[in-house]
Amino acid sequence: MFKQKRILTAACLSAALVFSSAAKAEEHIYKLGEIEITDSSSWLNAKPMQEVTSEEIEAGSASSVAEALKQLPSASFAPNSKGEKRLNIRGFSDRYIQVYFDGIPVALPYEAYIDLGNYNTFGIDKIEVETAGGSVLFGPNAAGGAVNIVTAKPEKAFESAVELMYRTNNTYQTRIGVGSKIGKAYGMISLAYEDSEGFMLPDGYSELNENGGLRDNSGYRRATVTGKVGYEFAKGSEIAFGINHIESSLELPPNTKETDNGKNNSPVRYWNYEDWDKDTYYLLGSLRKDSYAVTARLYRDEYYNVMNRYKDASYSECFSASWCDSAYDDHSNGVILNTELKTGAINTVILSGQYKKDVHRTKNASMAEWEKDVAETYFAGVEDRVTLGRFIVSLGGSYEVNNAISSDSKDELNDDIKVFNPQAAVIYNMSSETVFHVKAARKTRFPSMKELYSSYSYNNGGQITYFANPGLKEETAMNYEAGIKQSLFDTVLLQANIFYSKIDDKINTKAPYTGSDPDASSDAQTSDNIDDVTMKGVEMMLGGDFTVNTTTIVSYAYIDAKKSIEGDDSDTVADVPKHKLYLDHSYRIGKMFVLGGRLNMEKGRYSQKADYSYTELDTYWTADLRAEIIPAKYTSIEVGVENVADEEYELSYGLPQAGRTYYAKLKMKI
Repeated sequence: MFKQKRILTAACLSAALVFSSAAKAEEHIYKLGEIEITDSSSWLNAKPMQEVTSEEIEAGSASSVAEALKQLPSASFAPNSKGEKRLNIRGFSDRYIQVYFDGIPVALPYEAYIDLGNYNTFGIDKIEVETAGGSVLFGPNAAGGAVNIVTAKPEKAFESAVELMYRTNNTYQTRIGVGSKIGKAYGMISLAYEDSEGFMLPDGYSELNENGGLRDNSGYRRATVTGKVGYEFAKGSEIAFGINHIESSLELPPNTKETDNGKNNSPVRYWNYEDWDKDTYYLLGSLRKDSYAVTARLYRDEYYNVMNRYKDASYSECFSASWCDSAYDDHSNGVILNTELKTGAINTVILSGQYKKDVHRTKNASMAEWEKDVAETYFAGVEDRVTLGRFIVSLGGSYEVNNAISSDSKDELNDDIKVFNPQAAVIYNMSSETVFHVKAARKTRFPSMKELYSSYSYNNGGQITYFANPGLKEETAMNYEAGIKQSLFDTVLLQANIFYSKIDDKINTKAPYTGSDPDASSDAQTSDNIDDVTMKGVEMMLGGDFTVNTTTIVSYAYIDAKKSIEGDDSDTVADVPKHKLYLDHSYRIGKMFVLGGRLNMEKGRYSQKADYSYTELDTYWTADLRAEIIPAKYTSIEVGVENVADEEYELSYGLPQAGRTYYAKLKMKI
C-alpha cells in the first residue's frame, strides 16, 4: 500500500540527516500555547492538573497523542467501527472533553469530538489534562475535563531533530523538525509522515469475519505539518501565527464477530476514509504587565473527509449512492480572550470570553447540493483566586449560550440553550512537599449537531428508523474531587485523587421514537435526554527517579460507572474499564545504554454489541520491552517489541488489537 510514498520518505530522511548535523536542538515549552494565563508559582505548583511531558512521550515511544495519554490513570480509549480512538476520562466519553491544540479548540463541528490517534506527538512539549471542575479558562463543553496539546518552542539560533521508525509489517514513520530563534523572533516547522500496510493479529486468531495474520483493511497513510512563527516584544508579551495540518487516508477494519445484515445499521461495515484532513490556523498574542496579563486567540479550524462504504470485503462497489463519496466539509471560526487582573497582594481575578461559530456541510453521490448546519457558542467566565496564608481559595462561574442558526436538513431548530455553571476549589499548601485540594463544579455539555439533526433509514431507503430530535436539551454534570500531591526524595511525585460525578439528562442515542410520523418503522429510534449516570472512583500516579539510574511511572485507576434509565434494568456503562494499571520502568547502564519495559492491564470493561446488549471483555495484560543505545551525544538507536506475549485482546467488541509487534527507531537531536 502506498509504495510510491515510501520512496519519497526515504529521500526526505536522507536529506534531513545531512541537514540536521549543523546545530544543537533543545525544545522548550510554548507558554503562549498554554491555557493557564497566570505566572504565579504558588498556583501553578499546586493546581490539580495531570500532564505528559515530552520526555515521557519519548520514553514510551508514543507516536500519537492517544498513545501518549495511556499512562495517565483514568484515561483510556475505545476504537469504533470508523477506526477512531475515542477518548474516555473517568467515565466521561470524548464529547464531554474539550480538546485544544495550543489553546485552540479542535473538536469536529458536527460530531463534537476528535480522534486523537490522528495527532502526531512530534514537536509536542507536553499534553495537559484538566479533570472535570477545572478553571473557567477551559471554556464550554468541558463537562468531563479538557486536554491541551502544547507544542515546543525553539530557543537556539538553529535546532533540528530527526526520527525514523520501522514497525512490523511495513509500517514506516519519518519525522523532521527544524527551529530557530534569532533575537526576539522565532520559528519552527515539524513534518511527520506515516505509511503502513496494517497490523498483525495475535498468532492463531480466527473469527467469523477474520482469519488472522494481517488485519483486514487496516492500512493507513498520514502526513502532518506543524509550524509557527512569532515575535517576543518582552518577557511574557509576544505574538505568533501557527498552523497544524493533517492529511490522511485510512482503511477501516470490519468487525470480526458480528453478522452482516445487509442494511445501513449493519455492524459489519466495509468502508474507508479516502480523505481525513484537518487544518488549524491560529493567531496568538499575549501582553503581561505587573498588575495584569492578557492572552488572545483568533482561529479557523477546518475539517474535510470523504468516506466510501462498500458492499463486501472486495472494497470495489459502493453499498449505495448515499454511501458513495460521502463527504463532510466543516469549519469553525472563533476568538478567545483571557485576562488576569492582580487586584491586590492576595487576590487575582481571571476573566474568559469565548465565541465560536461551527459550520457543517455534507454531501454524497445521491445529493445534488450540499446540506448545511450552523450553530454558535458564547462563553463568559469569571474566577476569583484568593491566597490566605497556606490556602488558595478559587470561586467562579460561567454563563454559556448555545445558539442554533440554521439547518438545511430540518425546518425545526432547537431552542437557544442558556446555562450558568458555578464552581469552587480550595488548595492547601501544607508544606513545600505536600499539597491538598478539593474542588466542585457544575458543568454542561450541549447536544451536538449530529444528535440534533441526523435522520436515516436502516432498511436501505424504506421507512425511517432513526429520527432527529431538535428538542434535545443540555446535559448537566456535577463533579467533585479531593486529592493530594506529595513530593518524595525530591525526585519522585505522588498524586492521588478521589472523585464523584453525576450526569443528569444524559443523551441516549438509542431511545425509542415516540412520535407520530407515518413513515416511521416499528422499531424506530431517536436521541433523548433519558439517562442519568454516576461515576466514582480513585486514581493515583507515582513517577520519577527512584535511584540515580532508574525512572519509573506507575498509575492506577478504579472507576465505578453506572447508569439509570427508567424501565431499563441494566446499569452498565460501555467503554469504561473498572480497573486500569500502567507501569513503565527504565534502567540506565552508564551513558550509552537504556533498558526499559512497560506493563498495561485493564479489567471490567464492557462493550455494547449490535443488538444493544452488553458483554464484558476479557481482562488483559500486555508487556512491552525496549533497549536503547546512545553511540553519540545527540543520537540514539532504539529497538523494541510490543505485546511480547502476543496477547489476544479487545477494547471494543469485535475489534481486536495488534499482536506481537517489533520496531526499530533512529533519533537525532542536534
